[in-house]
Amino acid sequence: MKKVLLVINGDNYAGAERVVDWLALHLPRYGYEPHIACLKEGLFSESREAQGVTLHAITMGGRLDVCVADRITRLVRDEVIEVIHTHTPRAVGPGALASIATGVPLVHHIHSPTLRCGSSVLGNALNTLVERIAAQRAAALIAVSSSLSEYLASQKFARQRIHVVRNGVPGLPSLPDRISPEGTWTIGVVARFRERKGLEVLLKAIYLLRHAGQKVVLKVVGPFEQEAAQQDMRKLASSLGIDPYIEWVGFTHDVPTQLQTFDLLVLPSIQGEGLPMVILEAMGAGVPIVATAIEGVTEVISDGEDGLLATAGSAEDLADKIGMFVGGTTSWQYVRAHAYQKQQSHFRDLEMVRETAKIYGEVLSDN
Repeated sequence: MKKVLLVINGDNYAGAERVVDWLALHLPRYGYEPHIACLKEGLFSESREAQGVTLHAITMGGRLDVCVADRITRLVRDEVIEVIHTHTPRAVGPGALASIATGVPLVHHIHSPTLRCGSSVLGNALNTLVERIAAQRAAALIAVSSSLSEYLASQKFARQRIHVVRNGVPGLPSLPDRISPEGTWTIGVVARFRERKGLEVLLKAIYLLRHAGQKVVLKVVGPFEQEAAQQDMRKLASSLGIDPYIEWVGFTHDVPTQLQTFDLLVLPSIQGEGLPMVILEAMGAGVPIVATAIEGVTEVISDGEDGLLATAGSAEDLADKIGMFVGGTTSWQYVRAHAYQKQQSHFRDLEMVRETAKIYGEVLSDN
């Protein structure tokens, strides 16, 4: 088997980390032995499903810690790695330097628009600059959506090096039998929360629904990027008088189990995403979705068929779309069945891994 090194931050277990996890699980069936290099200690090592895959802790002291490239270079040589596959702006810098030092081809995976990824405008700009320079070394760039492919082209990357490989998840083996919700509806949101995730908009929508007499409660699943942001959201919920109707779950290793407690998944993002993994997981679990009509999301959800789409940033429209399910205007059973079939047909984890392995093969044949 050819060896591939998957390089990830590792302090979180969000979309990029989950893609790495599924690649690590399934690459052997396509002829590649995966190794994982983590640049930070944290949730990835505790949460991953691919426990049998070799995990290398290569701690990166900071964004400008160039010494980490030497450690990756030694690892590539010691393990006879044949492809370096980076998954974050932090990873692509040292990955590119290791590629130059060893001659091993670099593949870089873009999971969201780097220019809008974090809460810091300066940090986003710096990450974008580092990625733009380092990824010029990449033999191939993988975008998780067509909109991200266009984003990369706008960053002056050659189109012939850009490949679209859409995210995929396993999904359940069959659509679970569930009775349509009655009485109080459980609305769920799952994210690594920061400003662009739009939690403030969702809280206001929950207030509007409760004020209109709709029986809804909210489960907030996932960590906050900053403690101050979490405190602000709790204060907002309290000021709206909806705190008694909110469960603040925090980070969980087991998103699929949480999804089964939701009657609806809501993704209220106010800026473009890559291709949100949680939407695919909800589809594969038979949980209907209300999301905002932003880039990435609209490539998955057809409004009224696979879910409902609301105007980004509008609490009123988000409340209206949730209310269409709660009030029975939109068929909960029809949408969940249609979404499940779409996920199974177009967004499977094995297809994602197969397409990625195909890119490895093309890169190695050209090298």
